[in-house]
Amino acid sequence: MKKYDESNKDSILAYACEAKGMKISDMCINNQTVNAKDKGAVGNLIQECYFGIPRNSSAEPDFVEAGVELKVFGYWDNGASPKADQRLSLSKIDFMEFVKDVPFEKSHLYHKCKCMLLMAYLLKFGQKRMDSEIKYIRLFEIDRIVSRDWKQIVDDYYTIARKIRDGKASELSEGDTELLGAARTGDKNSKLEKAPQDDMALPRR
Repeated sequence: MKKYDESNKDSILAYACEAKGMKISDMCINNQTVNAKDKGAVGNLIQECYFGIPRNSSAEPDFVEAGVELKVFGYWDNGASPKADQRLSLSKIDFMEFVKDVPFEKSHLYHKCKCMLLMAYLLKFGQKRMDSEIKYIRLFEIDRIVSRDWKQIVDDYYTIARKIRDGKASELSEGDTELLGAARTGDKNSKLEKAPQDDMALPRR
C-alpha cells in the first residue's frame, strides 16, 4: 500500500518532502545501483522504489490520477551559482503531432508536464551519484509561473511547432528558442523519424 494519496498532488508533495536529506542509495531495494552514465536511471529508481510506480513509457503523467509528472535531476553547487547537471528532459517530440496546428494547452507536452514534481540531488566531485542527497523538492505548475516566462515558453513551443509543420523538423536547433529547446536524443547515427511534408529528422525531446 502506498504511503500517499495517488489522486492528491499535495499528498504526493508531502511524501516527496520526506525524502529531503536522504541519499539516493537509501531509497534502493536490495542494494540496487544505477549506471553512472545513465543520468535518467536515478529518476527511474526513485519512481519505482520510493513512489512504487513501475517504470513505463506511458504518454500520461507518472501520477496519472493527480496529473503530476516526476522529474529528478542532479545539480552542482560551488557556492555562487548552482548549475544543473543536464537539461531537464520533458517529453519526446512526436513530429507527426504537428501536421495540424496544435495549441500549446492542447499539446502532449502540456498534458504531461503542466504540473511537475521536481526533485534535485546535490552532486559532489569524487562522490558516487548513488551517495548524492536529495536537497530540493517542489511542485512546478506551468500555469502559475511568472507571465514573462510563460510567454517565452509558449513562444518557444510555437516556434518549434511551426518549424516542424513547415517541413523543417530536420533543421531544428536549440538555438531557435530561449527556454524550451528541441534537444536531439541519441547521436547523428540515430534512426530518422518521419515528420510533416515528407521530412525525416533525428529524434528530439
